[in-house]
Amino acid sequence: MKKLLIFTGVIMIAYVAVSSLHGGYAVAVQNGTDAYISEGDTKAEIFVITTQNDRVVVYSEGEVYLRTDTIVSQLPKKDRLKLNEGITVFSEKELKELLEDYCS
Repeated sequence: MKKLLIFTGVIMIAYVAVSSLHGGYAVAVQNGTDAYISEGDTKAEIFVITTQNDRVVVYSEGEVYLRTDTIVSQLPKKDRLKLNEGITVFSEKELKELLEDYCS
């Protein structure tokens, strides 16, 4: 059992070392297509538009980026379903366009 734990630890350390040297890529899916963003590139803008307390809310990097006064329950059913699933956008321009649609 002790040998198994040591072996697992060595494998995990090797994986972390190789992963940090590789540079890696972040993968985001938009409308069924993969968008690969190199970690060495400039910071990618990824936003998720969703709901919280019956309001439209935008998250970026797992934190609230923007809270709106738009009441989700007053939107059409199709829009409510999309927002409940979360809508991912990849630029501030796209974010502004969608918010104009939902919040106007």
